[in-house]
Amino acid sequence: MAEPTSPTDDLRPTSNLVEDERLNELAKLVNEAFPNLSCLRCSNERFYLVESRSVVPHGSFQLPGDAFPRGHFHHVELICSRCGYVERHEVTVLKNATKPIISKG
Repeated sequence: MAEPTSPTDDLRPTSNLVEDERLNELAKLVNEAFPNLSCLRCSNERFYLVESRSVVPHGSFQLPGDAFPRGHFHHVELICSRCGYVERHEVTVLKNATKPIISKG
C-alpha cells in the first residue's frame, strides 16, 4: 500500500488500491462525519481506508428495530499510516448520524 502523500489524500484510495466508487463514497462519508480526524493513539492525520463486512449469528446481539438485517454489518476501517491503529465504524450508523460527529469529551 502506498503511503498517503498529503493531508487531502488521507482518506482517498491511493494508486495501489482499486479505484472504486464505493471506497470514494466511504471516504467522503468519513470526512463529513469526522472533519478533523486524527489517530486516537498517535495523533497522525493520515489513514488507509478498508471496507469490510461481517455477519453475527442470530441471537448473539440485541439491537433496536431492524437496522441490521440478519446480523449483517458493513464496516469502514481506518488504519493509521504511522502506528497501525485500527478504528472501525459501522456504515449504516455512520450514514444516519448527525454530522459532523464531535466528541464531547
